[in-house]
Amino acid sequence: MLLRMKENTKLIVNGSFSFYYNCDINIFDGGRLTIGSGYTNCGTQIRCSNSITIGNNATIANNVVMIDSDYHTIKYEDGKKNIKSAPIFIGNNVWIGRESIILKGVNIGDGAVIAAHSVVTKNVLAKTIVAGNPAKVIKENINWY
Repeated sequence: MLLRMKENTKLIVNGSFSFYYNCDINIFDGGRLTIGSGYTNCGTQIRCSNSITIGNNATIANNVVMIDSDYHTIKYEDGKKNIKSAPIFIGNNVWIGRESIILKGVNIGDGAVIAAHSVVTKNVLAKTIVAGNPAKVIKENINWY
């Protein structure tokens, strides 16, 4: 695992969390990464410029990407600009499938399942399965173990 922390960053670990080989974690200036319990399989990338929170009993498959910033400003035709970064919050007992991408501003509720290869751009309610690019609701009121 590779961990890089810039100035004025925080890494808070509230439980036992395992990172398997080739994980790459970057916390940039002013970023805060908070981790509960669980694990992430090999090759996961976390890019934290704002705030990323991972709850307890997290099950994160290999090659997942979490990124809470665009890192560039985009100016639109009407003169408005994008919101460059926004926090990511991942609840308890969440399962994130292989090669999924979790983007800025997303909240994933407790007990949710993110199917493999999903791109999550919007909030996911608790006990919901989402899949696809962009991720869409597949099933609600689920329980997984």
